[in-house]
Amino acid sequence: MKRPDSPNPIIDMIHHVALSVDDLERSLTFYCDGLGCTCVVRRHLEADGYFMRAMGTDCPSPNGAEIAILRLGSSTLELIQWADTPAIAGGAHLCLLVPDLEACCAALRQHGITPLAEAQDIAHGPNIGGRIAWIRDPDGHRIELMELTAQRRQERGLATP
Repeated sequence: MKRPDSPNPIIDMIHHVALSVDDLERSLTFYCDGLGCTCVVRRHLEADGYFMRAMGTDCPSPNGAEIAILRLGSSTLELIQWADTPAIAGGAHLCLLVPDLEACCAALRQHGITPLAEAQDIAHGPNIGGRIAWIRDPDGHRIELMELTAQRRQERGLATP
C-alpha cells in the first residue's frame, strides 16, 4: 500500500532478488534440481567490470564473482559466489527496475539518498545496454537500481518513458 504522503513512484517493479552463496554448484543443485528453478544465465563477473564499479567501495569482493540467474515462472533469483568473500559477508540485494535511472537518482538525492558510485552501463548479459546504480536502505541492505533499454522494457511489457 502506498503511503498517502508518498510522491509518484520512481520504480516500475522488482526485477530480481539476489543471494550470496558459498558454493555455486551446491546452490544450483538445491535450487534447480531440488526446487525446480531453471538456470538461464551463468557467467563470471570481472573484478573491474561494470557490476563491480557500480558498487564502488561497497563491493564485497575485489576479485570478481560467479553468478547464475535462475527462473521459476515469472520470478528471477540471482545467485552470486564472490571470489574471495564468504556468502555471509554480503551481496544479497534487491534489484528494482526504474524507467529513468538519472531521474530516479536525482529524486533519491532530494531525500538524502546517494548512490554508492557513478551509474554504470551494463556491458554483458541479457540486459546489455541498460544502466545500473546501487544504493543502501536505512538498514544497510543493498538495492540495485536498473534502467533497461527501450527494447527490453517492451519485452517486459513496460511503458517506455
